[in-house]
Order: sequence, then C-alpha cells, then structure tokens
Amino acid sequence: MEALLCDHLTFTGVPAEGAMEGDELLPGGRDRRVTEENKVEYLDLLVEHRLVGDIRQELAYLCEGFHDLMPRSVLRAEGTRSGERDLAAVDLELLIGGLPTLDLDEWQKHCVDEVVEANPQLSAWFWEVLRRYGPVDQAKVLSFACGSGRVPISGFAGMSPPFRISLLGFQTPDNLPTAHTCFNQLCLPPYDTQEQLHKKLSTAIHAGGGFYVV
Repeated sequence: MEALLCDHLTFTGVPAEGAMEGDELLPGGRDRRVTEENKVEYLDLLVEHRLVGDIRQELAYLCEGFHDLMPRSVLRAEGTRSGERDLAAVDLELLIGGLPTLDLDEWQKHCVDEVVEANPQLSAWFWEVLRRYGPVDQAKVLSFACGSGRVPISGFAGMSPPFRISLLGFQTPDNLPTAHTCFNQLCLPPYDTQEQLHKKLSTAIHAGGGFYVV
C-alpha cells in the first residue's frame, strides 16, 4: 500500500485547510502505520471522522434528545412478540409524522398508469388491492414507491414527478414488485391473480429497507 502512495500512511485524518497534518483517528494514531492487516480498521475510523469529526458531542446531545421522544426500546421493538423485526424506517416516519389520509380516487386520477394498456386486468387489480388495504398499508405502498408515505399539501396533483405504475413484462409472477423512488415509480411483474398481487405487494412493503424521507 505504501509503495502505491510513495509515502507512509498513518492513522490520521485528512489535514484541514492550511494544516500540515490531520487529527489522530485514535490515541497514538500518528505513530501507527496502515498495513494490509489493519486497513479496514483505518477506513472505518477515517469515514467516522469525516462524518462526525468535531461535532461528536453535538450529535450525542441530538441523539439523546431524540431517544427522549423515541426510546430505544421502541426502535428495537422490545417487548413485542418473538421474531418481530425492529422498527422499519417507514414505521418511524408514520409514528413521527402521523398517519396520512390518502384519497384513492385522487391517487388513481393523477397516476400515470403504464400498465392499463398492456395489462388492464393487472391495473384494475392494483387499485382493488389498494382499496382492500387499511390506511397504514396504503401509506406503506406510497412510501415503498416514493420514499415517503405522505403527499404534498396540494395532494397527488402536486407530486413531481407524478406517481407512476409500470409493467415489468420480462419478469415472472414469482418476483416481488420493485420501485424507483426518485421517479415515484412502482413496477409490477405480470401477476396471474389478484391474490398473487396482494401477497407479493404486501411482502414488498413489509420487508423493510429502501430509502425513506421523514
């Protein structure tokens, strides 16, 4: 590694502007050289230093205040039934922001439906499944596709880009729905029945993961 850099690499951060050397990433870091054996530890410390740096104490206060409002036991789903996962990002969003009231007629009216021409039955099933869902799962479908379970103050008409459903004709009914949150797009494989769509969509929205905005 040092042969590539033509210099010694130690456990120090990137120097600030005008400084000759960076802060130590751990006690004695200036005297500890980076090797093939410890390079992963070095990278972990370097990334943490770049992200936290001199605001570590401030972040600690922020986290402490957040946990006063949202205890760790809630985030970790402590006290729930065995096997239940921790609180997902979308669940946290709904706890903090409240459960939205979604107008499904407005949702459908302002949706760019790219499925209806190629597979009108699948399009109809999708909206029927949405109506079968309660408010929580409706919000989770929106969050899965758009990154947030809430709509703008002007409603679905104000979404930019508009909500869109697309058909993944090259996939099989065994696949789960996918989403492109930057485009507010939900992609559906060609399911054979409404129940199959309901099962696969429910699995997708409850699986956790993804990108969310609170």
